[in-house]
Amino acid sequence: GRRDETPEHEICFDKPFWVDKYEVTQGQFVQFGGQKANANRFTRDDFPIEQITWLEASNYCENNRDSRLPIEPEWEYVARGPNNLLYPWGNDFVGDNVVYFGNENKITSVGTREGGVSWVGAMDMVGNVWEWVGSWYGFYPYNNTYEDSNRTGLRVFRGGSCCSFNDIPRSTLRNGLQSTTLGNNIGFRCVRP
Repeated sequence: GRRDETPEHEICFDKPFWVDKYEVTQGQFVQFGGQKANANRFTRDDFPIEQITWLEASNYCENNRDSRLPIEPEWEYVARGPNNLLYPWGNDFVGDNVVYFGNENKITSVGTREGGVSWVGAMDMVGNVWEWVGSWYGFYPYNNTYEDSNRTGLRVFRGGSCCSFNDIPRSTLRNGLQSTTLGNNIGFRCVRP
């Protein structure tokens, strides 16, 4: 992977967690009383929420769903599994398994690419929209608290989107933005114990 995706290292989880099967949809966001400042660019109840800041996504999980954003190692484990797959479905890229610039080049309904399901049944872990996670952006390896000790002030988003032109969406793909910056083509999913 890219420089900020290395070195490969092992992380163990102390506690099990549940993860949303799908990215939070626009319909769910409204149903559970989510609040955000900017309108979605592509609107439909079964489309993932987008045009959202990290703070808005984090607040939604905590205040509206009694949950939280996944930390980066949790997100990657859901996407890659114990076999460290490059894509949620395996190690070979299959364009029909993901919503990306090579086929849709726009956000679409969650869960439409059934071949892209992860080992735990999570859909759209790569492509469609990037996903905010709860971790600070920094270089690996993580310390014992899963937070990089050399914080950049940026929050991590993972997995690539429908419009990622520079990289094919994959399980290790990551980037960072300020927590108050509007995330174009960035959504999220929640986790809880």
